[in-house]
Amino acid sequence: MSLRLYRLLVRFYPQGFREKYGPELVEAFAARRRSRTMGFVRFWIFHLKDFVLSLVREHADARHKPRAKKRIMLEEWIMSVLLQDLKYALRVIRNNPGFAAIVIVTLGLGIGFNTAIFSVANGVLLRPLPYEEADRLMWGFSTFSGAANASVSPPDFLDYREQNTVF
Repeated sequence: MSLRLYRLLVRFYPQGFREKYGPELVEAFAARRRSRTMGFVRFWIFHLKDFVLSLVREHADARHKPRAKKRIMLEEWIMSVLLQDLKYALRVIRNNPGFAAIVIVTLGLGIGFNTAIFSVANGVLLRPLPYEEADRLMWGFSTFSGAANASVSPPDFLDYREQNTVF
């Protein structure tokens, strides 16, 4: 799975660079992944940081803009700040595992509920009904003096269908 993700990410490089170095990059990634000399999180942080920085450099070189060096320095600074923030977050999680567990459970429940609500709304409100000409369906009800709204009984429905001149 992760090798497929890396191959997909390689497609973001400029075409000339991708054709020349793409297979070599994928092979180097696979070899480092097989060696497993570093932990999973450190491995992905290292490779994603390296990937983003090299991607920015290649796009800047492909455009031949004079401000590319400043842009690369800015990107490196942003990545270093993000890496510092990530290290700090991991340190806080390690020092407060109970708080981290509560946060993770809360996020998981929130994401799960949000997904469930959207699935229901998508199925009920957004998708059309699984009938032909679903926009022509009607809801029938009867009104009596003693009751507000009552559903139509089967004999009444048959009478309505036989005497119908409107629908």
